[in-house]
Amino acid sequence: MIKKVTFLFAFWLLLILTIPDSGLAQTAQLNNESYQVMIVQRGKPGRLVGTVTYENEKVIRIRKDDGSELTIEKNTILSMVKGTRYGSGVVARDPNSSRSVIGPTARPLGSGQGYVSLSGAPWPGFLAPTVSFGLGGFLSLNAGAIITKDDPNYVFLNGKISFVRRPKLNVAIGALYLNLPVPERGYTDGFGAIYGIGTFGGEAASFNVGLGLDYYSGEGGSSGPIYIIGGEFQVSPRVKALVENWTTLQGFNLTCVGLRFLIKNLALDVSVAIPWSSDGLKFRPMISPVYNFGRR
Repeated sequence: MIKKVTFLFAFWLLLILTIPDSGLAQTAQLNNESYQVMIVQRGKPGRLVGTVTYENEKVIRIRKDDGSELTIEKNTILSMVKGTRYGSGVVARDPNSSRSVIGPTARPLGSGQGYVSLSGAPWPGFLAPTVSFGLGGFLSLNAGAIITKDDPNYVFLNGKISFVRRPKLNVAIGALYLNLPVPERGYTDGFGAIYGIGTFGGEAASFNVGLGLDYYSGEGGSSGPIYIIGGEFQVSPRVKALVENWTTLQGFNLTCVGLRFLIKNLALDVSVAIPWSSDGLKFRPMISPVYNFGRR
């Protein structure tokens, strides 16, 4: 097992060190590029898709694919989606692309950007306030707590460094810590892990794969590597489906599925966490409203 873990971790380090660094300067470029827009006007069939060249409070001007430009009065617009081109349409840009349902992706938060979230589950009952912040376009910091009605509260910290930052390829390593109160023994224990993760694909459709290794887990010792696999895909211009799986291949298995609804600087995740084993399945519904700040 030790040889297997060492090999897998060495593979991640080799991947990070050998990928060319020509894309490392592309930090949060999407925030500065001319963005795509899809517009449906009142009383007019079809939709208009193009690149925004000018916008103020009253009008928006777009350049269509054939090179022609069109100025549209905003009071004639029934619906408008700003984001990135996907097929023949446009999908809203995900402000929370740095995270999946409960865990991270390899994408970083942009410099000065962040979010505040409040995850909750009515059964068995908990709240998890979280705040995250991006520094330098490559470092993402995350802190929060898990508040339950019966058990002691938990505190968690997470830091992630994104070494490769490209539109369709991101690679990161990180470390997390979670305190584990042990009330029957009168003290607080803790769990820590380091992990590597890669995200392949764009915001509209991508695949995540990662490996986590715990460096301290209390009196129980090491629980072995944790494998992470999942992905996301767009189901409509403002809705994204998420899938995330965590497993040790030795008894611990957690599958999360959900939908993410995107509205400008707000996002709403509606999901289900499913821990499962040979004893059966359990379903834990969750809802996570998120407010994003610092976006340009």
